[in-house]
Amino acid sequence: LKGLLLESRPAMADEEATPPAALSEEAKDPAGEPRSEAAAEAAAEDTTKDAVMEPGSEAPAKKNVEVGSAEAADGMAVDEAAAEQPAKSSEKAEPKEVEIDSAPDSRERVSQAVAFSDYDATPDVILSRDGTILSSLSQKGFQQLLSGVRSNTGMKAGRYLFEVKLLERIPDIDFAIRVGVSTAKSSLFLGNGNADGVCFDHSGTYFTPTPEDLSKSKEKVFRQTFGYKVVGIVVNLDPESPNKNTLSVFLDGVRAGEPEPLPSHLLGKALYPTVTFKNVTLMVNLGTGGTQLRKLPFACRMLSDIAAADHEASSFTRPADGKYSVLVPIGLPEEGVFDLADWLLETCPGHVELSDRAIDDWCKKSGLVPIREAGPRSTKDRPVFQYGYPGIDNKSVRPMLQTLAKLAKRNFIVVEAKANLLKKDREELLKQFSAPHFKVIAKVGLGQPSDAFLSWLHGRLQAGASEDDKPLELGPDVWFTPKAAGEVDVAPRILQASYSSFSLPVDEGFSETEYVWQPKHAAEEHLNGWIRDRKASLLIEDLKPGAWFQEKHEAWQAAVKEMKAKHLDFQAKRAEETGDRDLRGDLAEATSLHDADGAGTPMYGYFEREDWLLLAWRFELWLLAHSFRKDANDADRPGIPVEHLATYFRTYYQRDLNPKSLGCTLDQVFELIADAVKWEEKGKVKVLATKLSEETELLQLVQTTEASRCDRIRRIEAGDESARFQLPEDGRQTKAGARAPLKAPRLAGKAARFQAKVKSAEAGEGRAGHGREGGKGSWRSRRGKGEKGEKGEKVTKGE
Repeated sequence: LKGLLLESRPAMADEEATPPAALSEEAKDPAGEPRSEAAAEAAAEDTTKDAVMEPGSEAPAKKNVEVGSAEAADGMAVDEAAAEQPAKSSEKAEPKEVEIDSAPDSRERVSQAVAFSDYDATPDVILSRDGTILSSLSQKGFQQLLSGVRSNTGMKAGRYLFEVKLLERIPDIDFAIRVGVSTAKSSLFLGNGNADGVCFDHSGTYFTPTPEDLSKSKEKVFRQTFGYKVVGIVVNLDPESPNKNTLSVFLDGVRAGEPEPLPSHLLGKALYPTVTFKNVTLMVNLGTGGTQLRKLPFACRMLSDIAAADHEASSFTRPADGKYSVLVPIGLPEEGVFDLADWLLETCPGHVELSDRAIDDWCKKSGLVPIREAGPRSTKDRPVFQYGYPGIDNKSVRPMLQTLAKLAKRNFIVVEAKANLLKKDREELLKQFSAPHFKVIAKVGLGQPSDAFLSWLHGRLQAGASEDDKPLELGPDVWFTPKAAGEVDVAPRILQASYSSFSLPVDEGFSETEYVWQPKHAAEEHLNGWIRDRKASLLIEDLKPGAWFQEKHEAWQAAVKEMKAKHLDFQAKRAEETGDRDLRGDLAEATSLHDADGAGTPMYGYFEREDWLLLAWRFELWLLAHSFRKDANDADRPGIPVEHLATYFRTYYQRDLNPKSLGCTLDQVFELIADAVKWEEKGKVKVLATKLSEETELLQLVQTTEASRCDRIRRIEAGDESARFQLPEDGRQTKAGARAPLKAPRLAGKAARFQAKVKSAEAGEGRAGHGREGGKGSWRSRRGKGEKGEKGEKVTKGE
């Protein structure tokens, strides 16, 4: 071709003819020596390739690098750098290809159709009927998510080729193309923390994660990008080849880089062609019908021509009866419902999870990072998305996935902790999967888990423990995965509104209902008991104090007012007494609050501040316990749960529960008034209980308080200082936790200066400026805006 071009040039127009000097320069190599015929033919071939190159694509590499060469040791040589180094001989200018032609192979070929499988793909992947065109959704948030698909055929040995070509991409938006291999049933997201696969991305990075280093990669293993070229991946697992256990990339049939080794942990495993992509449409070719888009420098079999001995079929097979299963795990919140779902996913492979937590996991595997913490509103059943993309954060992908699931022919598992316990939501789910190719199966897991589940759970917990940690001691009472602080399955306010409607499936249209932990009757009993316990523990948000409470509380307030007035009178009369009188001997026979000894001594006559506080604690908690049972009027609510005591106290008394008024914790207060109230176990709930009946009179409470006062005095006189109260002046606890009075709060800024000025005037110290006009410390010198009047300095506006 070069000769033909040279012969045709004299006949060209003058403006197109090449000067003789130029011709002579073209006939020389970069060193100035005449080119050989082989070099001239190679240059003409390069010129022809450049002429037919696709618009916008980069020029293909012109040199191949031998394994072990000096250039390979330093990485792929750049074309421009190679041009600067004069070639001494045609042999070095044209290195030999490191792979050789495939030898004839008469072994039996695989019988199944080799193709990428929509059955082993993310739910948004769309494959053409013949499996050669690959795309995914790119709207409503899907443009932020990676998609993945895997072949139905894996390679255990031999050397095989498959091809991928970019057809189009969405402009002005991020895209991704990652082509490689992975093991069966592993993650479809290559290059994102998945140690069961390796890949090349479109920019030339080779991702080789290992179990020890999930982020391991090698950048710029080839200089060109994929562009619109045909990307050929040669997987060499031939044990006789010098390049065994390597992957090679070819762009438009030209080697792009050296053969890259497979990680050691993948050796001996079947490897399946896998493509991870985003916002592009691809052509994929495994060689069906003998098609090869670009010839390589050597003969290589396409994957569709794989020998049966070299192949492994995917375990994801379509059901023989054409019925795809939809599993519906039914369990209780905080009692292993998500562990149940994980167990089913592992023991029933091939099922795609439909849930908010699955979408959240998809986002993370696509490289999305939350821009802020989800906060307390986020739960496992309904995680809050904070990724900064509206289509993701508002969960626009959820309804689209539900629509795709209705049309798809594949297995699903619907993980909804609350919805799967509600009959109306289960009926809606059955309508969604009412197509004849679906069978919907309820998997009920309530009560004590089965031995098979516990064995799986304990194995997972042991495997998740750090290598530095000692083996976990997991007894038979460890039923579920421990939760982190603040982690809940369903929000309490959601449970409050729906728990009473929880039920198990009965004649709702399920194809099957399997009780995988306990038999049906035991599961029903457990659910009923759980509802009772939950009812007892949940807050009644609309509870209001009843008439009985109002009557008793008003009588208490009047009685306290009267007692404190008489207490003041008695204290005035005993001003000359040298000590307190011990009334313990008179209490048993006392019939009057105001005359305990028959001599006019009130039973509360020697009360101190702490005694009045203890009396109030006894009465108010006693009244609260009885009033709650009356106002709730529900046998399933035996008392106020410990976690809701403060809330109900505020509801009834319109003020906060404040144990620090005694300089104590709440548990210490309960120890001090153990004669009146206590915590009592009711099933799985700890509730407030009282030892006194609702007919108890105030006299009995005062008697108990006076007896405890006398006992405290006796202990203090015996030298027991732990019996002495140290009450904070304003009911608050000191920073160090000691029960000591707090100092009065200090005023700051303008308020402090104004207070100082008022005190100065009251003390008769003269002018507000302390008689030092303009001097240090005066108002005029500090503010600069004061005006001196006849009687002193005028305070400026705002001071």
